[in-house]
Amino acid sequence: MLAPNEEEATRVAMGVKEQYERFHGIEIGEEAVTAAVRASRRFLANRQLPDRALDLIDEAGARLKLRRESEPREVVELRRRIKDTVHKMENAIGRHEFGKAREFSEAESADREKLMRVLEERKAAGVPGNALTAGDIEAVIADRTGAPVAAVRTVIEQAEAGEFERIAKELGAQVPVELREWVAFLAAWLANCSADDAERLAASIRALKKRG
Repeated sequence: MLAPNEEEATRVAMGVKEQYERFHGIEIGEEAVTAAVRASRRFLANRQLPDRALDLIDEAGARLKLRRESEPREVVELRRRIKDTVHKMENAIGRHEFGKAREFSEAESADREKLMRVLEERKAAGVPGNALTAGDIEAVIADRTGAPVAAVRTVIEQAEAGEFERIAKELGAQVPVELREWVAFLAAWLANCSADDAERLAASIRALKKRG
């Protein structure tokens, strides 16, 4: 059975992302799922899609959850109040107490508006929110490889994977497993450089080896 391609893996991951959202208490958009699929295909070649993409989403989600747990008491209290009010509103509707349900709905809306205001202020101050982003996926890969986030982003943004993967496969076959973390970065550069640029790189490597 053939492994799914990126489009198929994205559809599968989108179908199960709700499990990770509930588990970590976060929101996962399509942008983060797409980034996870692309990143996993380029950096985690030892596992099949969509499992390796879900592995990245799970790790990035766990990190985001830890950051959220440091939220100020005001945010925690607002989230708790909204959840409690929604529960009361649903019970009131179930008992056909529509007047009370409307009161709960208005209270919930007021608290949600206040929460959004506080979160926007925190976002403007550089504090992470509740939604998993492509940047969170990039940060996980950067930590795993020891590479700058900008370099990781460059590799993930390789839209045409065919040439990139061919080069990465050929390079990987020549490099010991424990040294393959940087193969993706070199492959990304080679996939976009000219033949002259590649030859200059090879010449520089040969010169350095002679000096050694």
